[in-house]
Amino acid sequence: MSATKDSPGQLGEALALVKAYAKQETVGPLRGAGRWIGRGLVGIVLLANGAFFLILGVLRLLQNGTNGTFDGHWVRLIPYAVALVLALVVIVVAAVRIAKPTLQKEPRP
Repeated sequence: MSATKDSPGQLGEALALVKAYAKQETVGPLRGAGRWIGRGLVGIVLLANGAFFLILGVLRLLQNGTNGTFDGHWVRLIPYAVALVLALVVIVVAAVRIAKPTLQKEPRP
């Protein structure tokens, strides 16, 4: 008779153990992933803002700081072309970094 009395207690203990294990293996990693995503979003906003102001600064420097070098009908477009090329370089560098499978160094064999 003692075997039947122990079975419900063991079943409840096993269920509690499974629930605790499931929480440990799901909630903990999800919290870590949430922090990782949050930091990534903050980084994206700050880097995009910095790149925007850098490109805008280069454009304004070429427009105002060249003492009339880019005056003329078609020549006036050169600062915009330089800013566009700089923006494309920033985009390509970001795309290459994003395309990497991992940012962590892989162990050498």
